Amino acid sequence: MPVPDAWPAEVQPLVTFVEQHRGGKFDHPVPITYLTRDQYEGAAQAETQDTTPQDTSDLQNVEGQLRSLALAGPDLDLQGATEQLYGGGTLAFYDPKANEIKVLGTDLDVAHRVTLVHELTHAWQDQHDFLDKLDGLDDARKTTLQALAEGDAMRIEGEYVDTLSSSDRDAYEKQSQQQADATDLSGVPEALVTAFSSPYALGAPYVKVLDEQGGNAEINKAMGDPPPAEADLIVLDRFFAGAQPVAVDEPSLPDGAERLDGGEFGAITWIIGSLAQSLAAPVPL
Repeated sequence: MPVPDAWPAEVQPLVTFVEQHRGGKFDHPVPITYLTRDQYEGAAQAETQDTTPQDTSDLQNVEGQLRSLALAGPDLDLQGATEQLYGGGTLAFYDPKANEIKVLGTDLDVAHRVTLVHELTHAWQDQHDFLDKLDGLDDARKTTLQALAEGDAMRIEGEYVDTLSSSDRDAYEKQSQQQADATDLSGVPEALVTAFSSPYALGAPYVKVLDEQGGNAEINKAMGDPPPAEADLIVLDRFFAGAQPVAVDEPSLPDGAERLDGGEFGAITWIIGSLAQSLAAPVPL
């Protein structure tokens, strides 16, 4: 999509806010496309379906991991569940491939404005070369960079919420609750919901510490060289101590076994699996 000459007038105040609080200008405006619900859900589903053969293989391996850990049943449709997670309960999203923000509806109520601040922050990150490195990272650094990106966007979003009047704050809380109540995640394994929300849950406190240490400069430094292990998101002292993950040899395969995937099985996945297993275990009397 062509780069517009200017931001839409209704979005310009939000752009200015992001620039001021993120510490830099946008390189250029990005298209803001307003969609009906059907169009928006279709666009969100397309985000999960625009995949390479490697993406498809990775999705199949994730599905196998979930089943092997008893985190999903044999009837799991991981593609459909992923589409549900991406399309459900959101009001806008930034499409980094199209460099475009897609918005549900045309009414920029307070909930939409808050969401746009979040997505504009992602557009800002992309234009400052933080998101384009995702494809070249190993799995662990990709996870930590995603958490940093979401935590950073939540930080700017929260600072915008702090500027709202009391009436707008009340309206925002009401709209957010209505949005949450209307979100249908039935059939999506709880472990998948937790994994999907982990970049937000872990990224926000991580970025808060970075912000307190050195503001935007410290956050930019971390996003430019993301932490090397998922454990760094959980034990924040690791990052500041310069801790490095220890290489572990891959186990040998027993006779007749086939290697389906390799790479890291990070701390976040272990924690989600452990919690799910403990919740499913019988409670001692």
